[in-house]
Amino acid sequence: NYTYQNGKAVNVYYESGDLPEELTIPSTLDGYQVVSLYNSSEEASIFLKAETDDYTELTRRVIDNGWEYNSSVKIKKIIIPETVTEIGAHAFEICTELTQITIPETVNKIGAYAFYGCKKLESISFPNGIVEIGDYTFTGCEQLKDLTLPDNVTTIGKYAFYKCKNLIRIEIPNNVESIKEYTFSECSKLEYIGIPKSVKSIGRNAFDKCVSLQKIIIWKTIEEVGYRAFDYWKSDQTINIESIQIPEGWDDYWDQGCGAKIIFGYTGE
Repeated sequence: NYTYQNGKAVNVYYESGDLPEELTIPSTLDGYQVVSLYNSSEEASIFLKAETDDYTELTRRVIDNGWEYNSSVKIKKIIIPETVTEIGAHAFEICTELTQITIPETVNKIGAYAFYGCKKLESISFPNGIVEIGDYTFTGCEQLKDLTLPDNVTTIGKYAFYKCKNLIRIEIPNNVESIKEYTFSECSKLEYIGIPKSVKSIGRNAFDKCVSLQKIIIWKTIEEVGYRAFDYWKSDQTINIESIQIPEGWDDYWDQGCGAKIIFGYTGE
């Protein structure tokens, strides 16, 4: 199904029918270019109508309680055509069998919850034109290991990589100004994160339970650090802070629950 708008097919989603394990989304429908993928009938995957009376509760259980949801969607590989510019909110949410997806360079926006609960998604290549990673976009993508975000990204939403349990390495692009709440929470195998000096704030619980991250550098450009940002850190981990004292904008409980070694006046030596 789709909506006609300005000579284009927008808000494209699948109403019914058997779906193959490998799916190529068409570039045109009824002669109109497909430009956006979004289930406009309800906030759910483009392949899926809500299969429970409480869809929100279902998605929460899949992530927070590790509930084994057996989706009717068995797609393992998706190819998106080069006509598409936007992957809408919830587009591939809880496609629990999805392992591969090809996103063309034409895409410049990925909406909130777009890959939420895609537990088997192993890798993803971002188009260079992407400027925003929405809230909860990759929450619960347990098999993602190494991500390269494009330099043009300016915004990373809250909970964007929450519970990406096998994520090992990520570099934050130089245009990002905020690491929001729970962005990397429970990324338990994260070993390296590069934080640029463009970042001005770190949200609450942003790095809690990142127990494999041996060290992190907090530049003096970071004016705000939220509540329990480093909760559950252990004594063999180090937080290197460039400032010689806690800036006024930091939460009084920013280090609550943190057992890491904290060094002020970090000089890079």
